[in-house]
Amino acid sequence: MISTKTTETQPTVVFVLGMHRSGTSALAKVLGYAGGHIPAQVLPPNQDNPRGYWEPKSVVELNNRLLQQVDRHWSDPKPLTNEQHNSLVSRPNINAAAAVLKSEIDAMGPCKRPLILKDPRLCRLIMVWREAAKKCDLESQCIIAYRSPFDVAESLFARDRMKLLSSLELWLTYTLEAERNSRGMSRTIVSFKELMADWHTTLSKAIDTAEIAGLDLDLATSQVTSFLDQKLITSDAAEKPHSTIGQPEFMAAVEDVAQTLQGSLRDLADTFEEIWGWWKTHWQKRSPGQAGSGTTHLLPSWHVEEGMRQLASGSPTEARGKVEHAISMAPDIARFHFILGNINSRLKDFEQATENYRHAVELDASVSRFLIAFGGTLQRQGDYAGAAKALKQAVSLDPTAENLHQYGQALRQAGQLNDAAKAFTRALQQKTKFEECHLALADVLERLSSWDAALEHLAQASQIGGETADHLDRQARIYALMERPQKASQFFLQAAEQRHLSLRGWHSKKHNKKPRQERQRLLKMTARLAAQHWAENLQSLFEPATKKTPAVQNESTLQIARRHLLKFMDRFTRRHSLQTPEPPLERNRNETSTAWPLGDQLTQRSHVTLTQLKENNNDSSPLLSVMIPVYEIKDAKWLEECLESVLHQEGWGERVEIVVIDDGSVNDLARSVVASYPSRVRYICNPKNLGLVGNHNNCIAHARGEFVHILHQDDLIQPGFYDAVIKPMQEDPSIVAAFCATRYINAQGVGGSKSLAEGPQRGVLAPWPVRLSEIRIQFPSIVVRRSTYSSVGGFSPGRLFSFDWDLWNHIAAFGPIWYEPRPLACYRVHSGSATYSFSALERVHDAMHTVADMVRLVPAANRKLIGEMAMYKFFHRYLSLATESSILSAKEQSEIQRFLLSGWTDTGRYADIATLMAKIKQT
Repeated sequence: MISTKTTETQPTVVFVLGMHRSGTSALAKVLGYAGGHIPAQVLPPNQDNPRGYWEPKSVVELNNRLLQQVDRHWSDPKPLTNEQHNSLVSRPNINAAAAVLKSEIDAMGPCKRPLILKDPRLCRLIMVWREAAKKCDLESQCIIAYRSPFDVAESLFARDRMKLLSSLELWLTYTLEAERNSRGMSRTIVSFKELMADWHTTLSKAIDTAEIAGLDLDLATSQVTSFLDQKLITSDAAEKPHSTIGQPEFMAAVEDVAQTLQGSLRDLADTFEEIWGWWKTHWQKRSPGQAGSGTTHLLPSWHVEEGMRQLASGSPTEARGKVEHAISMAPDIARFHFILGNINSRLKDFEQATENYRHAVELDASVSRFLIAFGGTLQRQGDYAGAAKALKQAVSLDPTAENLHQYGQALRQAGQLNDAAKAFTRALQQKTKFEECHLALADVLERLSSWDAALEHLAQASQIGGETADHLDRQARIYALMERPQKASQFFLQAAEQRHLSLRGWHSKKHNKKPRQERQRLLKMTARLAAQHWAENLQSLFEPATKKTPAVQNESTLQIARRHLLKFMDRFTRRHSLQTPEPPLERNRNETSTAWPLGDQLTQRSHVTLTQLKENNNDSSPLLSVMIPVYEIKDAKWLEECLESVLHQEGWGERVEIVVIDDGSVNDLARSVVASYPSRVRYICNPKNLGLVGNHNNCIAHARGEFVHILHQDDLIQPGFYDAVIKPMQEDPSIVAAFCATRYINAQGVGGSKSLAEGPQRGVLAPWPVRLSEIRIQFPSIVVRRSTYSSVGGFSPGRLFSFDWDLWNHIAAFGPIWYEPRPLACYRVHSGSATYSFSALERVHDAMHTVADMVRLVPAANRKLIGEMAMYKFFHRYLSLATESSILSAKEQSEIQRFLLSGWTDTGRYADIATLMAKIKQT
């Protein structure tokens, strides 16, 4: 059926009125399918109305403000007085409504279809909007949706826990005001039940009665058939007894209105006027004056709405209190817990937010956004397996590209790489121009060693969002994994140049919006240029001067990139007046304590021959030796937690020996702790203090097992650790060591960050120099064959701070090492750690020596690339510490900054970079 009335000369607005939960949403959407125009900006669907509300945000916001003017809330059943009615129909209010109508009409463009505006509040405020329509020269019609008051009451109880009597009072007020305020308009009434039973016939009659033009119901047939669902009918009023309500006069009024609305609205003025007069008199006795009835405070959702208003006004703590009060009134409404979770997330109380979302999911697991939020907070807290489970359920309910992407992220973090790749691929099938998803899939493919496919998705991401320095860096890393050093070096240089381009506006207003991101760009660029320079410097120590000529082209590119950086520094320092930095360090090659530590010649690594130490292996030896070096322990609880984490490794039992080796402590705390444990936990005290490195070598000497795990007393391991790292070595004798990802915890045992959030997949770590330039292996995470220690040698006394990294490099060069991506070991970060006894500058020097030793271990063709990658990580870490960390003192930051910027810049340019670093610290 196509309406015949023309709208060429005058646009039309169709107002959809009706009590809350009366089917107004379904009615509005069907009119939209039939050719009506529903505004683009509408309230989003939720669990209470998953098919959508179709209420324009602009209309709802204005209606709420209008109700507030007369001290009314949508849930207040007290009718408006004549004075309030007249005050609402004021010029400012009509102008505000007219502005909304004009905006929506303009948004339609030249094709003036009927504008469909729906909001239950229109029942009480249609007199304002009809005047606004006249002001805009719009012809207006009105459709009133009717639904049984008892069905409405049941639905309101399910959504808001509104009591039956309050719901019926509200229904009567909305219905009477809708009829009264729409008198004189071209209008009709539509029964929700009839709409669901035969929508085409029902709407055909309604459109003819209200004289609505420009709609074609036949056009909507296929869409409406799939949209309307009998499940939307949640109750049948005829089956429910309501005699227990009491108040016979009130119930008679409700039933009279309900019965009357089964017919036409044309000749009902007298009937409705009589009931309206009685209803107003009832309220004048019950609640005299203009103020609201005060019943809204009894509704839990009123407190939630108040909380949301306070949240929008910047008061999240007060908002939390309001929503918590609503939950105390109605603890079984899932969305209240969800909203409280959002507020706690805003307050960064993620642990509590997780519990809020968990409650929401437990109450209603059919709502995808509850599951998405729950999965997100589980991800934030490091429970990736739990997050993946929640997000899998969300995707089954709502498989959008965004949901699939988040699900893939959780799978990736949980180490389920193949499943993650499938999730990302499904997301990209729906949304091809999804840059973040292309980048995530590229990362997964890289970890699965599908390097060509990873490069392809990086290229697609660049096509969508532009080629960034981070994209180029990732491509360079993949080429390094493919063992194509020249290609990798080329992309690293391009990344440095790209970062210069992105920093042109660093000092502008635009930068101030994202200071941290811009800060990181500068640090990465500076670190990359420094790493390029010192990798060349290191290469020159490995090769005779006659073999250095092939690097001329790369050096020229490096000079160009450096010139870009220094040009930027010139512009920046002219704009800012800052304190002149200290002069750069002189690079005296013979003074390794204050200059570049490598000197003109590389020093040989000190070697400990473990075969000279006593061998304890025999037929009765344990399979695994857990060796715990200690010295003057301060907290017995840490050692107890460490021992408990080993003893509770299921299935290992008597196959493990646990030895605490005390390096001559004065206090007897370690001995007393060990004495409370079974006999297989032994205590050994060194006759004299051997020092940090010496005691670690002594641990290996006393180990009797085939496998050795050196575990510090302030660290611990998670269940399943030994299964994950020892079983691969048992199955493959060629594997010389195995380690897992590490989770960092603080002194109280709280934490969550992983050593490498996006590490390689489970398996042999290859190529090891590239991987170990990215991953820092911590002691609690690695187990080594004792025979490997004997072959490679122990910890070098020449390395004090990075003696562990140094030995792991030599072990990796000796044979294959296994990687487990699950974070099954915990490394405790605290100021009492032995490594904190070294100065920041000593750590820098020691780490540089270790980089040089690692580069010496790789084939000559890859030395420059590996040196550059390892040194980039090193420079970026310590430049960050020198500019934005609270871990180091101001003096230590200054020392590190001077050291890292000296040697590859002249005096003047050094001052420019140092000045910019000072500016970074201020931002």
